[in-house]
Amino acid sequence: MRSSTNSVVSDGFLIYWQAGQKRTVAVGSDAWYTWLEQVTSFSFQSKEGSFSAHKARATHGRGGWYWYAYRHYAGRLYRCYLGGSEKLSLPQLQMAAQKLTSKTRERAPIPSKSQSPLPAPASSIELIARHPQLGLAYLWALLPDGDPQRVEEVVSLLEQSLRELPQESQKAELRSELTLFLVVFALRQHDSRRAVELAQEALHTLPRPLQSVAHLALTLAQGTAFQEQGQLVVAEQALVQASIPGAQTEYHLLNLFAMDALANLYEAQGQLQQAGRFFEHVLYIAGRPPRQSPLLLAWVSLSYASLLLEWNRLEEAETLLKQAIKESQLLGLDDLASFAGIQLERARGDIDKALELLEHLQANTHIIEPMNTFLAAWHARLCLLTGRRAEVRSWMRMCGLHFDDELQEPLRQEPYFAYMTLARALIAEGHQTELKQASHLLTRLLAFAEHKGFTGWRIEILTLQALTLQAQGEKHQALSVLGQSLVLAEREGYVRLFADEREPMRQLLALLPANSPISPHYLQTLKNACISERTASSPQRLPDPLSARELEVLRLLARGYSNQQIATELIITLNTAKRHVKHILAKLGVTNRLQAVLRAHELSLLSPPQNTPDNAPEGA
Repeated sequence: MRSSTNSVVSDGFLIYWQAGQKRTVAVGSDAWYTWLEQVTSFSFQSKEGSFSAHKARATHGRGGWYWYAYRHYAGRLYRCYLGGSEKLSLPQLQMAAQKLTSKTRERAPIPSKSQSPLPAPASSIELIARHPQLGLAYLWALLPDGDPQRVEEVVSLLEQSLRELPQESQKAELRSELTLFLVVFALRQHDSRRAVELAQEALHTLPRPLQSVAHLALTLAQGTAFQEQGQLVVAEQALVQASIPGAQTEYHLLNLFAMDALANLYEAQGQLQQAGRFFEHVLYIAGRPPRQSPLLLAWVSLSYASLLLEWNRLEEAETLLKQAIKESQLLGLDDLASFAGIQLERARGDIDKALELLEHLQANTHIIEPMNTFLAAWHARLCLLTGRRAEVRSWMRMCGLHFDDELQEPLRQEPYFAYMTLARALIAEGHQTELKQASHLLTRLLAFAEHKGFTGWRIEILTLQALTLQAQGEKHQALSVLGQSLVLAEREGYVRLFADEREPMRQLLALLPANSPISPHYLQTLKNACISERTASSPQRLPDPLSARELEVLRLLARGYSNQQIATELIITLNTAKRHVKHILAKLGVTNRLQAVLRAHELSLLSPPQNTPDNAPEGA
């Protein structure tokens, strides 16, 4: 890749120099996306001013390449996430310009010769010395970015100012909060040993009235450390204890951290029933007087909804997701509300709408690792469900993951999710080379899950191993492996894990022998879920069926709508409308709109949708 700082985007066109010749390319064209793969930076202009875009590798050099937009203003550097090259469009650049401009208006300029958001050292010392509460607030603001060097600098200044405070009571209270921050920061840096040491030190140094928070921090840190050491029983006990508030009437932030860690542990262990009882208990506490924090209610609603989706209890999940959106909006947590909205559309079966919301979230939010990697992998999974193979292949090229990577311990939820997405993508390719790669990756992941006692991961890995064997023509072995997965899954009630694999899973379930150890009721539940998913998403005679949203676009094409008219009618961006049209032409095997309409008539795709189980109602 090469830098291209002399290249500029203006008025919808890219202008750059190549071999001494001036080149002009329309933003959004195939040539534009080809060019993006070859460069690492460019500048762009809008009515808001001038900006730059730079490509960076995620996950400390091991993740994929992603673009960020930047603006220098009054000695500060503002940044906005743009996403991967394959999704970088003119509307995204325009929205980034608006967002960065809005940021510069919201924040008062801080004179500095540095690009760092920290003031110059002399003014920092003076400010924190006079107002250590501001120093603590600034530390919490730094937490999402997780820059250890910057945190260390602020902590050093803050400790100096605390030593000079005259009032011991105020000093103790502020030191307690500083210790709390350092414990949380150590946990976010995956340094549970350091978190335990800090919490133990706080127990011995803080006054008795403030030791309850230190004890809570210690319990949380110990639970995390036990989990990393593979001591899952004592880890669960510690996290349960840390999840329960002490004498205080409201939940502390650390209680919420502990609940999230406990929920992730239950998921990895495959203890869905236990997780359900835990979420119901938290919902009960959150709903009784005095009303708990909206953040607690938003978190538990979203977490429990995800579990209900796995159990295929869609109406209950939808109710909780609406609650999560409401509480998140009350707090101004737009990202959390968007996340719940994506899950809501997924529950309703509208994968295209879920994808649109996810792409909007990625394009308009400054997302940090590891969430950035998770969202990119989630986008790839949704694309798999809608047959967008080209976008999945693009993710495979850019994600930075390989089937033979050395698995880093402890393997956490986000990288595990990404590796399982890679396995699904390799299986979907269907070629022997990719299938062998998927098998190799899954074998190593299974050994890791068995060593750690993560039964939930084992169930998912065994399921994908069965699908790999099926694609390789080893049906008897595939059924044997699937049987192992189902035996583990039945007692916890897994449904969507199997149903989301759609037709290949339906075929395998139909071949299970009558003497299978799986109960007939559970087996029928899975078959019904697979059939429901099949009829809702792919009633057409196409290798790559059109999604519900693509059928909507196809009907508008048949009525002569332009791309802009389609975007207006469906309330989507012009770029999204163009992408839908491109996918429709590819799936129908045609090259223009007229051919697409003729082919659609041949396949009876333009018939008015009927309100039957095999053809859910849609708006034309």
